[in-house]
Amino acid sequence: MTSRSDSAFKPDHSFQFKYVGGSGAGGAMTFGTESDTGTWSVKHDVLTLAGAQRTRRYLLIGASRTLEGKRTLFLMPEHSGWSLQPGAIGMSGELYVEKE
Repeated sequence: MTSRSDSAFKPDHSFQFKYVGGSGAGGAMTFGTESDTGTWSVKHDVLTLAGAQRTRRYLLIGASRTLEGKRTLFLMPEHSGWSLQPGAIGMSGELYVEKE
């Protein structure tokens, strides 16, 4: 499986989200795309994206800067068994790095 997602969070609390992904064996791959726009908010340690297509929630695991100075967000998508166990974070966590 391969995928790419781009998110833009603006100071006015609007966001844009684009996703493209593919899975399967060569010659039999299936592809999917998704895009959405809406507003974002943070309450405690949960980032909520209220989009026109759907609402997404993420647990904020961390935010820092890379050695090059780019901002990063480490998020875990909402699911019924949110867990901070190291294995769960490694399996479900998503790292986002600021674009240049």
